[in-house]
Amino acid sequence: MILFYLSILSYIAATPLNLQDVFDEGSDQTVHVGLTRQYSAKSIKLETRNATLIGMASDARLDLEAQPSPAFHLVNSTLKLANLKIVPSLLSPFAEAVDHSHLTIEQCTYATLHFTHPILVGDQSTLVLSSMTFDLVTFHSSLIAQVQTAINPTLSISLHFCSFTNSAVAAQSPIVAGSDVAGISISDSTFLNISCHSQPVMPLEPVNSASYRHVEIVDSRFNTVEGPLAGGVVFGVQAHSLHLRSVKMSDCSNAVHFWERVPFPASTAMTMSRCSVTQATTTAFQPNGSFLFFVGSTVSLNITSCSFSHCTARQSGGCVWVTTSESIDLFRCRVSNCSAGGNGGFLCCSESTTNASLRNNSFSSCSAEGKTTIDRHFTIHHD
Repeated sequence: MILFYLSILSYIAATPLNLQDVFDEGSDQTVHVGLTRQYSAKSIKLETRNATLIGMASDARLDLEAQPSPAFHLVNSTLKLANLKIVPSLLSPFAEAVDHSHLTIEQCTYATLHFTHPILVGDQSTLVLSSMTFDLVTFHSSLIAQVQTAINPTLSISLHFCSFTNSAVAAQSPIVAGSDVAGISISDSTFLNISCHSQPVMPLEPVNSASYRHVEIVDSRFNTVEGPLAGGVVFGVQAHSLHLRSVKMSDCSNAVHFWERVPFPASTAMTMSRCSVTQATTTAFQPNGSFLFFVGSTVSLNITSCSFSHCTARQSGGCVWVTTSESIDLFRCRVSNCSAGGNGGFLCCSESTTNASLRNNSFSSCSAEGKTTIDRHFTIHHD
């Protein structure tokens, strides 16, 4: 009899509570709730509300595995989840958000080995992930994606203190965001041992009808990222600005592409400062520019106080390959042991580049089977 009652109590404790009841208990626009049990959520709609759900016990859990629709629908609302174990749905995204909504997931465990749907889909909204870890995950979907009915991409994503390790990109979408996301910000995050079979970590294809796309990566580390057909770490295709600051990259193939396909505003630029790049390589599919493959007739490239070492390209541009750029400025950089099977052991640049300046840089032990450490198809100004 005792065992019978214990089994009943165990069953009751394991039965998920309905999270909708938590929101229905009060009509206030602001809801702060501490969770200590297992909950389920199905199509909870928050309209012009601010809600915070914090796990207050080790078994605080949000189980969505069998849900056929997004757990949350946000309309001009803010939702924050912290210290929870989230079991995502295999059938639908975690949340759908529109009209300047804001979803934050902090210090949660996203318990899945096959990432099949975005955490957030929507329009005019923001997804923030903070202190999240994804290990041994196969990504069949991006973390964030625009709804198909959106005309102008206005979603943005921010990653802070996140870790992506020993994982793979197995879908037609990048890990961080789909091609239709306008803003990407990454800080204090790590990408380690990532295999990109068909898509990169960042978006490749252009933004449809986007008036602006900004990509910023700060104080982050990329190590052993195996690139797909054309690149593996950062894609700035049709990005109107790409900024890297205090980023460390090592053992990455075809790391960064900044490739123009449509005319850009005159202010378009890629800037890079206090970064370190080591042992970058190229692939047979993209044999030029092991670290940077840069194409853009109206784009300027500025690299300041960076170091490059042991980078090699199968063809030209051992580290950097540039064509049809408006301007290049390389200032106070250290380059060592870079090589190319073609021209430019470190940098190969086409003669169509309008203005190029190399100032106060040091080069050592670089080589090229073709022309010199720097393929001099332009005028270099030394200060």
